[in-house]
Amino acid sequence: MTAVSTNWRAIIQPVHFWQRTTLALFGGLLLGLPHIQAELYLISWIALIPLLIAIENTNLKQTYFLGFVYGLGLYTVGAFWIVDFLHLFKSYEGAQNYAFSSLFWLYCAQMPACLAITYQWLKRQHVIPTTLLFPAVTVFYFACFPVLFSAQLGETQSQFTTALQPIEFFGVYGLDFIMALFTITIFNVLRDTYSGKQIAVIASTMVLWFGYGSYAKHSWDETMAQWDTIPVGIVQPNETPDIKTNKVFPGYSRTYPPEMDMTERLVEAGAQLVVWPEAKYKGYINSAFVKDAYLHNLKELNIDLIFQDMEEYQLTLNNREVFQKYNAAVMIDKNAKQQPLYRKQKRVAFGEYVPFISDIPVLRMWVESFLGSFLNEIAKGPGPVTFISGPMKLIPLICYETMFPDFVAKAMPENSSGSILVGLSSNGWFGNSVQPYQHVYSASLRAIENRSPMIHALNNGPSVVVLPNGRFVFISDYHQAGGYIVDMPFSKDSGGSFFSRYPWVVLFLIYGILLVTVSIKLKAKTNSSSILKE
Repeated sequence: MTAVSTNWRAIIQPVHFWQRTTLALFGGLLLGLPHIQAELYLISWIALIPLLIAIENTNLKQTYFLGFVYGLGLYTVGAFWIVDFLHLFKSYEGAQNYAFSSLFWLYCAQMPACLAITYQWLKRQHVIPTTLLFPAVTVFYFACFPVLFSAQLGETQSQFTTALQPIEFFGVYGLDFIMALFTITIFNVLRDTYSGKQIAVIASTMVLWFGYGSYAKHSWDETMAQWDTIPVGIVQPNETPDIKTNKVFPGYSRTYPPEMDMTERLVEAGAQLVVWPEAKYKGYINSAFVKDAYLHNLKELNIDLIFQDMEEYQLTLNNREVFQKYNAAVMIDKNAKQQPLYRKQKRVAFGEYVPFISDIPVLRMWVESFLGSFLNEIAKGPGPVTFISGPMKLIPLICYETMFPDFVAKAMPENSSGSILVGLSSNGWFGNSVQPYQHVYSASLRAIENRSPMIHALNNGPSVVVLPNGRFVFISDYHQAGGYIVDMPFSKDSGGSFFSRYPWVVLFLIYGILLVTVSIKLKAKTNSSSILKE
C-alpha cells in the first residue's frame, strides 16, 4: 500500500522539470485522441488534468513552456491533417510541407500556453476560487483564440448526446465550462484541496446538467417520433478538389453535370429536396446558357434544389481590371425560380482572404502579387439569407461557417419555426485524413444549439443528417460517390432555442468574470508597488 501511494504521489507531484514536461506532452496527446476518434469522447473530460498537475507551483515562464508542449501534443495529433491540406491546396511537398505544417502546429500550441499562463497568473491573487477561474479561462481561450480552424473543447462530444442537450441554452461554451469544471474538481480532489461544501455544489451542478440532458434527449426522441418525414436527397460527387476552373467530367457538360443526372434519379426515388455539396465550379451564376438549362431541367423535376457555385464579375480598381469573386449558395424552387443568392461570410484566412489587408485595395493588390496562387481571394458576403421551401426555412452555410456557434445562431430567422440548417462543404482538401469526420461531428452541435435538423452535404463525404437532439439518422460512406435519400423528421412548428436568440450570454458572463478578476489583480499589484515605494 505504501509503494502504491508513493508512486501515485510522484505522478501528481512531479519533482523534476522533465517529469512535468513529459506529463504536459502526455496530456496534449491524450486530448488529441477524441479529435481523431469520436468514440473516445470521455477522455476529453480528464485530458486537461495532466496540464494542471504539470504547471502546479511553477513560475510563469515554466508555465508557458509546459502549456506550449501540451499544445504541440494536442495539435500534432488532432490536426495532423494539415499535412494533407497543404499538399493538396498549395502543392507543397516533403520538407516544405512539414515545415509549413510545423508553423501551423507551433502557432496553435500558443492557445494552451496562453490558457495555462493566464490561469496561473490570475489564481495567485485568490480573487475567485479555481473552480470558477479555470473553467472561465478555458472557455475564453477555446472560444476566442484566433486559429485558422477553430474547435471547441465540447465539440469532441458529438457521441455523448446526454451531455449535449443543455447547449440549447448555453451553446458549446456551456459544455466547455462544465468539462473544465469537472477537470478542476478531479484535480483538486487528487490534491486534497476540497471542502465537502464545494464538492456538494459541484456535484449538484453536474446532476442538474446530466439530469436535464437525459430528460431532453428522450423527450425529443418521443416528440420527433410523431413528426412527418421529408425525403431529402443528398448528392455526393466525390470530386478531386481544385482551385482552378475544372474540366467537365466525360459524358457530361456544364449544362448537364453528373449532379443533375443523380438528382433526376433521386427525384424518381421520391426526393422532395435535393442538396449538392460545395464542389468544383458549376458556371450556373455566370453563364446564362447554363442557368437556362438548369431551370429547364428543374421545372420538369418539380423539386427544390440547393447547391454551391462561384460568382465572378469584373471591376476596375485603381485603373486595373480585377475579378471580384463570391462563394455562393443557390436555391432553385419547385417553380424553377431562383431565390436570392447567399454569399459566404466566414472565409478561411490566408486561403480565401488575408486578415486586415483584403479590404484595403492597395495592400490587397500587393499581397496578391507577392503570394500569387497561394491566395484565392474571395469577397465577404453581405449577410444571412433564408431559403423558403414550402413550410421549411432553409439556412445555408458554406463549409467553414458551420464551425462557428454564434454565427450560425445569428443566421437563424427571427421566427425559427420550421428551420433546417443546410451545410455545403468540400473537405477533399484534407485527403484521406480524419478531418472531414472532425468537421461533421463538430458541426453537428449546431443542430442541438438551435434545436433544428441539420443536413450537411460533403463533396467527398461523410455527408450527414442530424436531428435536433444530436442523433445522426444518416452518415454516408467516406470517399464514395453516390446519391442518397434520407427520410428526415420535420415539424413546421419546431425550431430555434434560447441560444439561437441569445448566443452572446455565456461569453459575456465569461468576459465579465475575467475582466473583474484581471482588474482586481492589477489593482492589487499597483497597491503592492505603492507600498514598496513608500
